[in-house]
Amino acid sequence: MNMSNRNLLKDEIEAKESKSMIRRLIIPFNSRWKKVFDFILLLCVGYSCFSTVYYAAFGDPTLIGLVIFDYMVELFFVASLILSFFHAYKDPETNAPVNDIKKIAYRYITTWFFLDFISVFPFY
Repeated sequence: MNMSNRNLLKDEIEAKESKSMIRRLIIPFNSRWKKVFDFILLLCVGYSCFSTVYYAAFGDPTLIGLVIFDYMVELFFVASLILSFFHAYKDPETNAPVNDIKKIAYRYITTWFFLDFISVFPFY
């Protein structure tokens, strides 16, 4: 084997390893922990709806524990935004799981990303 063939083989191996690493990042569409995460996210949305109205009526929280909790809820929303780029989905036509990172990201950007992005950043 000459030197150029070795480099080519080495590049192919590195490309395969990086693809397998990306595949490990993909969250299956029926993941149990993602379902639990989404349920907790739903609770955070409910809390956020209540706390926003409460803070508008009575002012911002003064208890440090409540401020910390509000930041934790905010971080949860940011984590959800990031995880959505890696969450596989079922193709509506074929009902087959889509695990391609580019297709997942494109679908997210063209559907919910804008709304999620706006809702994550506070306007105060």
